Parts: sequence; structure tokens; C-alpha cells
Amino acid sequence: MTDSMTFYGFSEDPFAAAPDPRFFFPSESHKEALASLFYGISERKGFVLLLGEAGLGKTTLIHHLTGMLDSNVRTLFFPQCPAAFEPMLQEMLLGLKRPPGSKNKGSMVHALYYELIRCRERNENVAIIIDEAE
Repeated sequence: MTDSMTFYGFSEDPFAAAPDPRFFFPSESHKEALASLFYGISERKGFVLLLGEAGLGKTTLIHHLTGMLDSNVRTLFFPQCPAAFEPMLQEMLLGLKRPPGSKNKGSMVHALYYELIRCRERNENVAIIIDEAE
């Protein structure tokens, strides 16, 4: 146990390198961001963007958000945006349990489109979350 943990009476380190949603502390701005993201996903509003300086808790907020979503929401989480679009398309299709088939970008976009239509028909909501999308 570190001196600061002893001083503050922590039994676990809330400031570990990997974000832990158990230690999410919602400030007013965090509550507003969380409500906006939740609304955007649950109401299928299309694209929702969260911007903020490094270290403000965006990643922790995202992890907290995914725990709040209904069971009909399929979450595809990317910790950072891949350098090329094709690998991301492949991962999206695999995340939706659909083999990518062709590695051609156009074919994969077409397959993703039809898989998202099928999800909609099954009343499934798909949330593609990209952290560190720079």
C-alpha cells in the first residue's frame, strides 16, 4: 500500500493506469456527457461525439456507460482508431458475428450495412464506440 493510499484510507488504488468504472465519480459535466451519450445510443440518434482534454475521464465514462446500456445494445468497442479503415471494418463484422468474407473495402461496407439492417429488424441497437479517435 502506498503512502497516499494509507493517508486517504483507500483499500485499492483508484488511479491505476487502466480505467476502472467502479471508481467513476460523476461531476456535473460528466453527468451531462453521460446523459448525452446514453440518449444518443438508446434513441439511435446516429453519431454522438464526446470531446475533452486528456485526463478528464472520458475513457472511464465510456466504460461506465457500457454498463448502463440495455441488453439489446450490442457494443463494439475500439480502444483507439486503427490506422487503416479496412481492419476496423473487419473487426466490426467479426464483432457482429459475421465473417468479413472479402477483404475488399466496398464489400465489407456493404456487408456491414446489411448486418446493421438485420440487427435493426431484430430490435438490436448497435453502438460502435471509438476511444482515442483522433
